[in-house]
Amino acid sequence: MRWAMIVNGRVDNIAIWDGVAEWDHGADALIRLDESGYEVVDIGWSWDGTSFAAPVPPDLVPE
Repeated sequence: MRWAMIVNGRVDNIAIWDGVAEWDHGADALIRLDESGYEVVDIGWSWDGTSFAAPVPPDLVPE
C-alpha cells in the first residue's frame, strides 16, 4: 500500500507500507493513497486535512 507522509501540511515523502507492521515514520499524519481516490499525489503537494492540492508552479521571470 502507498502512503503519503504529511509533515506541516505537505507531502514530505511517499512510502510503501503494509499498514500493520510497526514503523516509526516521524510524520504528523499518514494518508493511504491506494484505493482511496488519491492515486495521483506526489511529494510537495499540500494536505488540508480532507484533500490534496498540487503545488502552484512559480511564475516565470522574463529574461
